[in-house]
Amino acid sequence: MANTIMAHEAPPAPAPAPAPGTASISRPGSVTYCIPTQPPANNDNDNNNNTSLFSSYSTRIHLPPSSQWTSGLHWHNQTTEYLSVVRGAIFVTLGTRTSIHRASSSSSSSSSPSPSSSAAGHGRNVVVVVRVDAGVRHNWGRAEEYLRTKRSMDVDVNEKSEKSEKSEGIEELADHVVVEEWTLPCSMSKPLFFWNLNGVIITSSSPSSCPKRALQYLLGTYWTSFQLFIIFHALDNYPVFVGFEPGFGRLGRRLEFALTWTVLWACSLVGRVVGVEAVSEERTPRSLWEAWVVEDAGGRKRK
Repeated sequence: MANTIMAHEAPPAPAPAPAPGTASISRPGSVTYCIPTQPPANNDNDNNNNTSLFSSYSTRIHLPPSSQWTSGLHWHNQTTEYLSVVRGAIFVTLGTRTSIHRASSSSSSSSSPSPSSSAAGHGRNVVVVVRVDAGVRHNWGRAEEYLRTKRSMDVDVNEKSEKSEKSEGIEELADHVVVEEWTLPCSMSKPLFFWNLNGVIITSSSPSSCPKRALQYLLGTYWTSFQLFIIFHALDNYPVFVGFEPGFGRLGRRLEFALTWTVLWACSLVGRVVGVEAVSEERTPRSLWEAWVVEDAGGRKRK
């Protein structure tokens, strides 16, 4: 099961500049990522073999007030994902259940945690860490936007009573959201994913070859989605195109998987034919690109 497993002492309020070893990329008014620019160091890989669940090899995601960005409902097959709530409040959907998580909530909670959450640590400043196991469909974004669009909902609030929430939580709901995201096993797939995803969304460069230009013409406005699906297929990110759960139970989950796998596999196959790759040198920092090429030469199958 996916759950909130622990809390860490909160770092200071985030500085505007990216942390060392990262660089930022923004979609104004929506989201800013501070993404690693190098492959993980040996000490990051060591985390895969010990009891530490926090990784310094993480991507920091900043959602400004009124941002409507969400991760979209998706799952991963190969890794366990962690979301560390550094500032503000987010909603997290795990499977068919949605809960609210706040950076300040755990230490001051008087209510019992929900089955998908727990709290640890002492003092006022904590960072809630949400674990998302491999295969669990999930989505997250600003709690303020989620609550604004939900007039009637069934959510677990892992913190204060509704009365306290109304009196003390409004300011935090309206605050900036900062979340650290990482995976175990630690790998460079997540930074590669964010760099190439945003490179496709933000950059509108014309394809370099005739086959690519012809395909772009045929796909029209679906050209961007086509490129994103190739990235999703290569870097372990499987979107839910049609949500069949919970109404169809296990059958619905199988239908979701089959539809997603078919669409991504087909796009990946066409991409190989015309030369559209998930990881592009133009979209990727040099150190990450060189490490990706080394992995390919060592036998990793590039998609």
